[in-house]
Amino acid sequence: MLERNVTVPPEPEAEGTSGPASLRTCGSDSDTFAEVSRLDRFLLDLAHGLVLPDPLAATRPLDGLLQKVAHVLPIDRIILWEVSPAGSRTFQSHLWVEHEELGPPPELVDLPWLAGQCRRERIVNWSRVPDDLPAAAWAESEFARLTGVSSLLSIPVAADSMLYVLAFIAERTRVRWSRATVERLRLAAMILAGTLARSRTECSLRASEARYRAILQALPDLMLVLSPDGIYLECHRRDDSELLLAPESFIGRRVDDVLPGELAQLFRENLAAAAHSQGVVEAEYSMNIGGEQRHYELRMVQRDDGAILCLVRNISERNRAARRLRESEERFRGAFQHSAIGIAIVGLDGRWLQTNRANCRLLGYSEAELLASSFQALTHPDDLELNMKYLRRALDGEIDHYELEKRYFRKDGRIIWAFVTVSVVRDEQGQPLYFVSQLQDLTERKQAQAEIERLRIELTRVGRGMLMGQLTASLAHELLQPLTAIASNAEACQAWLARKRCDRVELRQALADISASCARGSAIIENVRELLRNRPAKREPVSLNRLAEQVQEVARPELLMRNVRALAHFAPALPEITGNSIELQQLMLNLLLNGAEAVESSAGTREVLIETSSRADAVEIAVHDSGRGVAPDMLDRIFEPFFTTKAGGMGMGLTICAEIVRRHGGTIWAELNARGGLTVRCALPRGLGPSSR
Repeated sequence: MLERNVTVPPEPEAEGTSGPASLRTCGSDSDTFAEVSRLDRFLLDLAHGLVLPDPLAATRPLDGLLQKVAHVLPIDRIILWEVSPAGSRTFQSHLWVEHEELGPPPELVDLPWLAGQCRRERIVNWSRVPDDLPAAAWAESEFARLTGVSSLLSIPVAADSMLYVLAFIAERTRVRWSRATVERLRLAAMILAGTLARSRTECSLRASEARYRAILQALPDLMLVLSPDGIYLECHRRDDSELLLAPESFIGRRVDDVLPGELAQLFRENLAAAAHSQGVVEAEYSMNIGGEQRHYELRMVQRDDGAILCLVRNISERNRAARRLRESEERFRGAFQHSAIGIAIVGLDGRWLQTNRANCRLLGYSEAELLASSFQALTHPDDLELNMKYLRRALDGEIDHYELEKRYFRKDGRIIWAFVTVSVVRDEQGQPLYFVSQLQDLTERKQAQAEIERLRIELTRVGRGMLMGQLTASLAHELLQPLTAIASNAEACQAWLARKRCDRVELRQALADISASCARGSAIIENVRELLRNRPAKREPVSLNRLAEQVQEVARPELLMRNVRALAHFAPALPEITGNSIELQQLMLNLLLNGAEAVESSAGTREVLIETSSRADAVEIAVHDSGRGVAPDMLDRIFEPFFTTKAGGMGMGLTICAEIVRRHGGTIWAELNARGGLTVRCALPRGLGPSSR
């Protein structure tokens, strides 16, 4: 039972007394019969206007109906609040205000004492504000003071788990609501609350139906409703592609009349199982429709009304995809197990998850031993840091794969080289799952490369020794000049000393000549020794023009013996380069003698031209000869070891030249001259070139 009032209003003031407003009584004995009749007629109109077939349409004129109430009662504001069942959500659904300047309406949550009374479903009737307000309603008292509220009547009504509060506020005059008026207004609140609750229920029902229709439209499955004894009650399908009959032809028929015998038996058995089970009954079957064999998944569950809901899904494509996946997995498994190279699946922490037989043979471990270990444990320590750097980049998403050459420890203790290719496999969100690693054994290749390098170095040393044999023969004649000069000057000194009077100036000059000749001979011998030593070459600034002049002097006896004339064209102000003068001298001498051998048998002019020039970032040496040259398809091979076009050649001269140029960071190539013969060019960088020694 609702409490009619929570405060006892004071007696009405006589007209003309002082106070915030005069007190007017509604629905008391002093009310006129016409006023009561208008209020009763309003209630009849309200009930008739809101009780409509469509409750959604009935809520639209609520604001106008509130205005009619206000015209019957001397009030300034009517508010309809809605409160959720837990009271956590309150909102104002309808409002009527006599004058806009009265200010914004209050929110129920801002009036905590009043809100508490409403949640207890107590009517609050304040005719004199603030005199009627209890001490606990301090927020309501402050709001009344700020907005000028004189009287308030709030009527809470519960309907369909919601609480509706209809509040009447007078601000320009005080109003006393009698019991008869409150009962009529409470009836109006109940009518409004019932209409709103019905509208809310109708909205929820329509929303539920809309969701159900949307689900049916979006559902790819065929949905059937059957009775436990196998009679079709409903059929929902957007198209007829999965049906033997049109959807409307199913209704009222038995499964035995629609489906083939074996399939009808399957349906009856599952219907019986679903009728006696609280869970979902599942089955699979196949059926020929339009000449195509299709596969279906059947699910049955009993509804609350006893009918059986059946969902039928076409799983033909899923089965085909599963078959293709199995075939793909079989192919991968076969390639994985029988591959000639090692393949492994490695976890993100480096542990072996799966490995093939080739990988086990390569590392010397059994499959069980590898799966109990990690690649970090088998990797050579010097190669592990680089490997982990690539792995972290792959985990961070910077790269999807990487390749590197690294060393592993075999079970027998040997160290092997392997070329490793690693790819990271990620999920749909891009997160790494595992690595796929492929290992190719490089041990024999590495050993072969090391042996080739050793032989190349040995051949270079042997070739250098053979070249120095030729160089020594040429230098023997060169040494005769300083030795002859030393002997002549020594004999002159002895003759001057035998005289009674000796010319000291001539003696001093002769001794200086002897010293210079000795120094020159010593330098020639030291150059030969440096060429024969197998140790890191000394780097220093070198003038190629000066070096070419020295080479011409050294090679003059050999050229005279071969009846070959050496010409020179040196670029002026040629920049110096940083290199080893002995090796560069060997390079020029070898090219010069190679050109001399080429023109030795020529019937025409026997000339060899040595030329220097400057480029943007390098200095170039070119040796031109007028010999027979070589075939165009042999230009790229003349620098290979043991390749020669000469009858008595060893094929090492140009190979040694190419090695010297490579050590100095340069390039060497050959060109055919327009008028016959061959030109060999070397481009040496101006800076310090790398050395492989």
